Amino acid sequence: MRRLRIPIAVKLAILFALVALLPMALLTVFAFRSLAQSHAKREWEHRKQILQEVSSEIELVINETKSQLASIAEDREVKEGMIPPLERVLERQNSLIQRAGSLLKTSGLDFLEFIDIDGLVRASGEDPNKYNVPSGEEKLIASFRNSPVSSTIVRIKWRDSSSGYVPVLEVIEPITHMETVSAMVMGGHLLDRSFFSRIGILGGEGAVILTDGEMNALGSNLDQQRADRFLLYISNLRPEELLYPLDEKEDLRNPRSVIDDCILTAVSLAGYFDPSTPVYLVIAFPESDLRAFLSDITSSLMLYSLLATLLALVIGLVIARSISAPIRRLSEHALEFAQTGHFKSFPIRSRDEISTLVKSFGQMAEELEVNTRRMIQAEKLAAWRDVARKLAHEIKNPLFPISLNIENLKRYYGKDPKAFDETFAEATETILEEVERLKRLTDEFSSFARMPKPLLVPGDLNRAIRKVMEMFPSNEKIQYSCELDESIPEVMFDENQLHMVLINLIKNGAESLIDTEGFVSISSHDLPEEGKVLIEVSDTGPGIPPDKMDKIFTPYYTTKEGGTGLGLAIVQSVINDHGGKVWAQSDGGQGTTFFITLNIKR
Repeated sequence: MRRLRIPIAVKLAILFALVALLPMALLTVFAFRSLAQSHAKREWEHRKQILQEVSSEIELVINETKSQLASIAEDREVKEGMIPPLERVLERQNSLIQRAGSLLKTSGLDFLEFIDIDGLVRASGEDPNKYNVPSGEEKLIASFRNSPVSSTIVRIKWRDSSSGYVPVLEVIEPITHMETVSAMVMGGHLLDRSFFSRIGILGGEGAVILTDGEMNALGSNLDQQRADRFLLYISNLRPEELLYPLDEKEDLRNPRSVIDDCILTAVSLAGYFDPSTPVYLVIAFPESDLRAFLSDITSSLMLYSLLATLLALVIGLVIARSISAPIRRLSEHALEFAQTGHFKSFPIRSRDEISTLVKSFGQMAEELEVNTRRMIQAEKLAAWRDVARKLAHEIKNPLFPISLNIENLKRYYGKDPKAFDETFAEATETILEEVERLKRLTDEFSSFARMPKPLLVPGDLNRAIRKVMEMFPSNEKIQYSCELDESIPEVMFDENQLHMVLINLIKNGAESLIDTEGFVSISSHDLPEEGKVLIEVSDTGPGIPPDKMDKIFTPYYTTKEGGTGLGLAIVQSVINDHGGKVWAQSDGGQGTTFFITLNIKR
């Protein structure tokens, strides 16, 4: 899609309009934001206080209920009536029923039941005739039996009562005997208007609502008509549509959920109740009059801003036309310069910054022509120098195994004919291979003046590693070894380039042992979860100092006398071209390990 070209005169006119509007806009925004933030702060502090107060009241009710149930669980008559073995069963049963009724009246609870370890209700404070009937709490009883430490449970549950099937706040306290749970006490409060009167009622048109995890209503302080509308609206929401932290500053002009001019906000009461019965506290706050006030302010400001913008545009167009003409001519000549490489100067009548700009541009164009020619020449020279340095470095790699094999031949020649004959064929084959590698390398550099791109084919990585290690026989100073994982799958790699990488790393490890004896080892590992294989090349040399570790792959950075600093840079380049990774780990004085990952055959 072609971009629309806007004349500079229009741009300048718009700029003047923006400059004229800037002070007024800043003042307006400052006043608007200050007013909104001030009101928002008061509003949120008020909401925060209400949420905390209501939550604290609920927590207080729960703690009081837990304390009451804990006291009842320790009651001597209750324990004697619940803990087996039971003697005078009928007498103790009647005593327990009377005790349940007495405790229910004095505790202020709405219901109270004693349940034995078999899950039977032994006594009910509400109904004296309810005893030795199943409680339906078999799973809870089982969990108490299987748990070494049983704690108080607080949950929301629907309960059959005299007023119907109603939600209740239920607390369950285990009764322990000889460090085991032998029974439990269950009691709590109905979630009725009396309960909501206790936890707090908002003034005005506000509301307090409790819901379960599915946003189904458990109770509220609303009258029936309003409750039906609110609860129907909330039941169609998800908890996250209302849930927010108390310190979040939500945009008061665009609340997320509003009904009957009330903004709905919810907090989770997960810290108070058992996870099996999630509970949310929903507060309905009366919507502020700030929305209408801010709307009027916004409309007035938009009208004044529009008039000021039109006036500034007219003035800006007049001024911009006197400025844009020479700039337009400069643009035309600059375009011609970009196409031809030559700048043609032109006369200008004004003696202001525009004329200075034109003259400066002309001088810059002349200097640019000269500098461009010099830069091109310098870049060519630098590029060929880089090619030469890389070529010299890569030629040095094959020379190391050639030199090593010649030294072996020299060591056995005339002293041990049998060893010489055994070494001769292997050494000459290695030397010929490295000479052929040198020839291919120089052909590639002479053809492309760069490292060739890898030809990735599936192959046996272990075979390639063994082939490289054959060129490094152990001697009196350095022991070479390899430990290969025979289960690794075929790997995608260019054998010639990987050959070069491994020689480079092994040679570096050997050179780190120039003043001492040690080991250079190589190993392979399968990484099936990542779809890769791992190669490790380790030495027992002095290691790499931590302050130099992040520079070792930097081109031309070297710590060796006479080094080019290209070896590890080329290693990284080759592995990157393979779609793999290479990195190093070293502890000062404890050797260095290079890691390489390559992709397996897909």
